[in-house]
Amino acid sequence: LLLVAGGHVLMLKAVAMSFVALPLGAPVALDQGFLALVKAASSIFATGLQFAAPVIAAILLANTALAILGRAAPQLQIISIAFPLQIGIGLLTFASSLGLIANGLGTWTAAYGRTVDTFARAVQVAPEPAGRR
Repeated sequence: LLLVAGGHVLMLKAVAMSFVALPLGAPVALDQGFLALVKAASSIFATGLQFAAPVIAAILLANTALAILGRAAPQLQIISIAFPLQIGIGLLTFASSLGLIANGLGTWTAAYGRTVDTFARAVQVAPEPAGRR
């Protein structure tokens, strides 16, 4: 599906444009771009955690219920029940929260684009020292 939609060409164009923005071998002014990079990384991590929070909470609740069930009925093989149950609960929770995730992604992509633009502007190619030419 990625190849039919032309996604591979888009990825190759993105790689080519990264070499235009930051040429190979050119010194980079990292002191200006690290703050933008840290802000972008923290924003991406926090957003990913927010998207995964419903699934994490549902599986934590299922694990707690399975632990109580394992104590109440010790002859029951909890491990053989837990793996498929966790997978099923995780997939059902993900499917039910997909609308919320799509809604969040609608506003997130604009903020992510601004963050990437800020980082790209902050990490400018540093001027070459006079002695290196």
